[in-house]
Amino acid sequence: MKKFVLFLIGLIFAISTYAQTKPTEKQDVVVKSNGEEMKGKVTQVTDTEIHFIYSGESAEYVLKKADVLKITHSSGRVETFSQSTQPAETRKNDQVSMTATSADHHNKIAILPFAFLMDRQPGAQEVGIKAQEDTYAFLSKHAAGYTILDARSTNASLIKAGVT
Repeated sequence: MKKFVLFLIGLIFAISTYAQTKPTEKQDVVVKSNGEEMKGKVTQVTDTEIHFIYSGESAEYVLKKADVLKITHSSGRVETFSQSTQPAETRKNDQVSMTATSADHHNKIAILPFAFLMDRQPGAQEVGIKAQEDTYAFLSKHAAGYTILDARSTNASLIKAGVT
């Protein structure tokens, strides 16, 4: 009888201990671009932000979407975010394939004259024209499939159209 009472007390203790432990909830896991993992609950995902609450806390954090690599939701769904575009220096050697013909009006760039303000000093217009010509010279070397219209043709077209 003593063993039965001891067994009954042990069983009651085990059941009460099990009843008090909270079952482990599945958590959302946010992996940031720097490798940091954040575990908790994602409450909202917008075009630019992710709203997040750490497990066991009530404060809501707002993360920039650009800083997040992926979210593994508690349901098992994985949401991956593309990283920002590469800087121009790393992309300048990318292959460019163009399908437009030279007779087509697409893929043409005209550099408009620059307005240069020099606190009422003479020569502002010449500086603007020089900046336009320098831009044309630079872009002509790095056209990557585009046709760059020269500054004289652009200015003549603008004058002909009555644009000042």
